[in-house]
Amino acid sequence: AEQWNLDIEKDLGHDTVFDIAYVGNHGVHQQLPAGLNDNGQGLDQLPDGYDSMGSALTTPVPNPFYGFITSGNLSGKTIPAGQLLRPYPQYFNLWNAANTAAGSNYNALQTKIEKRLTQGGTLLATYTWSKDMGTADTQTGFQEAVQPGEVQDWNNLQAEYGPLSYNVPHRLVAAYVYDLPVGKGKRFLGNSNGIVDKVLGGWGVDGITTYALGFPLIFTAQPTFLSQQFGAGQPRPNVVPGCQKKLSGSAVSRQHGWFNTSCFTAPSNYGFGNEPRTDSTLRTQGIANWDAALFKNAAITEQVSMQFRAEAFNMWNRVQFGQPSALCCNNSTDKSNASFGVISSQLNLPRVIQFAMRLNF
Repeated sequence: AEQWNLDIEKDLGHDTVFDIAYVGNHGVHQQLPAGLNDNGQGLDQLPDGYDSMGSALTTPVPNPFYGFITSGNLSGKTIPAGQLLRPYPQYFNLWNAANTAAGSNYNALQTKIEKRLTQGGTLLATYTWSKDMGTADTQTGFQEAVQPGEVQDWNNLQAEYGPLSYNVPHRLVAAYVYDLPVGKGKRFLGNSNGIVDKVLGGWGVDGITTYALGFPLIFTAQPTFLSQQFGAGQPRPNVVPGCQKKLSGSAVSRQHGWFNTSCFTAPSNYGFGNEPRTDSTLRTQGIANWDAALFKNAAITEQVSMQFRAEAFNMWNRVQFGQPSALCCNNSTDKSNASFGVISSQLNLPRVIQFAMRLNF
């Protein structure tokens, strides 16, 4: 990993600081993305030049390994003709789990502004505009909300280049802590004491607000002869030329049809789809979340104080949907998927409210 950055910070006065930075990262000799059922890069994929033979690849021919291989796919008297055209025909599949032919690059503009309030409290806002590209991806996709895009054609790794599965171009986060200027020693009712200060003084609010775009969608297609018999990777669908994949409307209105499913068709059994490994034009629903709290500090003695907190998570009760089904297609009877484009999960929780009381001494 090669990393570089340039950071400029400016004091704007009035207890306010602004920071802007460029951050870059270049990854080389990284592992290729692998799915749950893959062990690494396929070394024994049928060369792409033979794909045009079509169904002739599956024509049974005498097995030259008969008698030498006594179990598995190559143990019969006949084998598909395409098997003999693979780089290592004596193996049904051959993988290199340690292949490091992938790479990645990250470029980002990161900004931050922070203000300290004279009456007590802090306002902090950060914004990141970034792009994460490459042929590498996370190796622990089973732990992520979105599975990473997998390699389709091991013979053409450059066609796998694109946004990584966790690429989020825009992200805004604001955090704030504010002591209300009411009560003894504050701007309002500064001379109050006794019951007035006990009731009205010591209040404050804090919270975190997050807005971010969603992850790019990862489209896959039903298995093909190339992927099942001749060592190719996870198939992807074809995109109808000129078709508008993105649909308008709110997230709620599109949960049963997140994108235009008619734009995708199943690939040939002896070819590859032209849909990219990750689709930057179609994304999961982004984040629009507010967490906030109202608190009150009360002094009991000089050494002992108590804080009461009322906290709301997902304060506006906004739903964040999960990834729609992106397994193509619903355009043919033998490769159908009725749930294509339908969302059936939710990533966040409904509004959660909790109360807490803490004794400090």
